[in-house]
Amino acid sequence: MRVLVTGGGGFIGSHVVDRLLDRGDTPRIFDLSASPYHSPLEVETFTGSITDSANLDLAMRDCDAVIHLAAVADVGHVLADPVLAEEVNTRGTLQVLEAACRAKVGRVVYGSTTWAYSDCPEQEVDEETAIPAPRHLYTATKLAGETYCAGYAELYELESTVLRFGIPYGPRARAAGVVAKFTDLAFEGKALTIAGDGSQTRSFIYVEDLADGIVAALAPEAAGRTYNLSGDEVVTILEIAERVQENTDNCEIVSKLPELISTATTALPIGYCDMNSLFLTQVKGLGSYTIPKVDIQLGGSFQSNPGPIVQATFNAPTALAVQSLGRPLSGNAANAQVNLLRSNALAATPATASAGALYGDRVNQVDLRIGKILRFAQRRTALNLDVYNVLNSSAVLTESTAYGTFRVPQIVMVGRFVKVSAQVDF
Repeated sequence: MRVLVTGGGGFIGSHVVDRLLDRGDTPRIFDLSASPYHSPLEVETFTGSITDSANLDLAMRDCDAVIHLAAVADVGHVLADPVLAEEVNTRGTLQVLEAACRAKVGRVVYGSTTWAYSDCPEQEVDEETAIPAPRHLYTATKLAGETYCAGYAELYELESTVLRFGIPYGPRARAAGVVAKFTDLAFEGKALTIAGDGSQTRSFIYVEDLADGIVAALAPEAAGRTYNLSGDEVVTILEIAERVQENTDNCEIVSKLPELISTATTALPIGYCDMNSLFLTQVKGLGSYTIPKVDIQLGGSFQSNPGPIVQATFNAPTALAVQSLGRPLSGNAANAQVNLLRSNALAATPATASAGALYGDRVNQVDLRIGKILRFAQRRTALNLDVYNVLNSSAVLTESTAYGTFRVPQIVMVGRFVKVSAQVDF
């Protein structure tokens, strides 16, 4: 069987190529560049983007199946360039399915993600669990690919199998992965930094086991099915750090200041931002510093997010509306209702409002922490005092003027509150 592996030069794909070779199949690699793990003399290789239909047609010629793994898989990269992520993950998958139809390929195995379940209310999920609309961009792009696979099976009789991967780890892993990152830091003798108490959970799978599952999905009975390929055990980030520490004995585990983001209803808008500008970007900062010798930890967090769009409803006689907008109004009504989307210009000078532009609020919040690190019998204890809402927010209220009724910003001081906590490392 000749099998095209898109992303065959990557972390997961290279292990899939190994498994195909082991069982006597003929793998063919398609990736952005030549594989560092398999020479083109060993495995036939095509280079290019999955968004390029001509390259895909060449690579897919005479193939019996396609294992589609090529994607923008790093969540950080998705956040940095969502347009590229959509182009590669969603439209790239569409191009793969189209090329598979043209080449009369028998099966497409699609690599999706268990992040598909991240918005499910159920504590335990399986392949039959109903999946709500995703809130994360990466999840949305992968679920779109699943939908395309189902559509091509229904409309064009192209067999497909969907595999939802857990978080892989093992040889050839990207340095950014938590297991690889902790291991590299430990061998360098550096501290392993965890966020807060490290209770964040992950479901991992060893990459060679994952590759076995992917190749097994080429079986005839897997057609039209969806499978979760992930470990049964849920592991915390702290447990990973402790396991790395046990096996290297050359590092310490350091707790970073957790994200001090209030979940109360005190995070209110603090002003306007142009929704068409770069200020729409989410900004979040987090940091801490431990004063040597005295073991006092100082830290703080800052977040700034775009809030809801602000729309001001303007009721005024037609003449005033024309004066404000600088253009005639359609219709012959004696009074007109005009929706003005405004910047910082307040109702007292409505002529400065920019009709047709979108404006919104921003949410800003600053929290601080001071902590004292104590050590008893080789146990590390941190006593922390957190002060929330050092920087307050504001609310958007309604204001009536001679020109009409507008929603305008008005500062509302919100309460600060403190929290005392202790953390003991066992």
